[in-house]
Amino acid sequence: MYIIGLCGRSGSGKSTVATLLRLRGAVQIDADEVCRYVYANDRGCIEELKANFGEDIYKNGGIDRPLLSKRAYEAENGFKLLNSIAHKYITYEIENRIKSLKGKRTVLLDAPLLFEAGLEKRCHAVLAVVSDDKLSVKRLMRREGKSEEELRRRLDMQISAKELTRRSDFVIFNNGSLSELKIKTYQAMLYIHLKLNAVKRTKGRRYYAKANG
Repeated sequence: MYIIGLCGRSGSGKSTVATLLRLRGAVQIDADEVCRYVYANDRGCIEELKANFGEDIYKNGGIDRPLLSKRAYEAENGFKLLNSIAHKYITYEIENRIKSLKGKRTVLLDAPLLFEAGLEKRCHAVLAVVSDDKLSVKRLMRREGKSEEELRRRLDMQISAKELTRRSDFVIFNNGSLSELKIKTYQAMLYIHLKLNAVKRTKGRRYYAKANG
């Protein structure tokens, strides 16, 4: 089994890349879906979050994620505390799901906070999707209808595209059309399989899908 970590900032096109890779046979573990599952079912996580962010964040059988994010944003070092609590439970659930997929060839670990959660250590290779911030904001505005200021604040709280590029083994630059993204995704998948199966790993070596333009 090969585990490929997939990460990217909001609006980068990461979800589209995940869909394309699933169509090519990769089995996806969606960390965001795992988070929703944990927030609704893991009593240890729920109780720890309630103790730190308020009893009222638990509503209708699960954690109210927008309210939790608001509380974390308002508190000093709130997101650091939130991540320190949530990541350990989410990582545990991800490990269980990986074990259940024994025998599968390629598992795609789709995790926006891959590095923040330390999940890159579980991967044989990491693929990042990056794009120009202005373009990412435009995509998010079309998709979510939120203000430019709010979306830029969200991006400012995430790991930078430069840092993702530095830390990842493979990078897709998504500043063009969907057809270009498809080509780059399939190129990246080819490079990944070459690396995992036939190319000896060299420290610091990276492969890049052709940059737009």
